[in-house]
Amino acid sequence: MLNLFQVKGSSMHPALSAGDFVVTRRSKAPVVGDIIVVNDEKVGRIIKRVRSSDNGLVMLSGDNPRLSSSSCDYAHPTSSVVGTVLFRFHLPFF
Repeated sequence: MLNLFQVKGSSMHPALSAGDFVVTRRSKAPVVGDIIVVNDEKVGRIIKRVRSSDNGLVMLSGDNPRLSSSSCDYAHPTSSVVGTVLFRFHLPFF
């Protein structure tokens, strides 16, 4: 099943920008380097890159080098993964 999400914030810049849309698909196990959507118990849905994966847990990080910390600097269970990003697009404003 495919899902659509809108990017908010700049933590994934330059790969993703605020206002971009991403299409995701549920996958069995995300791998290092994947961009995924996670239901985070502290802040809600987040879009981040998989930094490492081990024993049913994933560590995530943002891509933006200008941000020194992230709201997700702890292990997330793979059961909280909503989906892996397949592609992104941006709708122009008219």
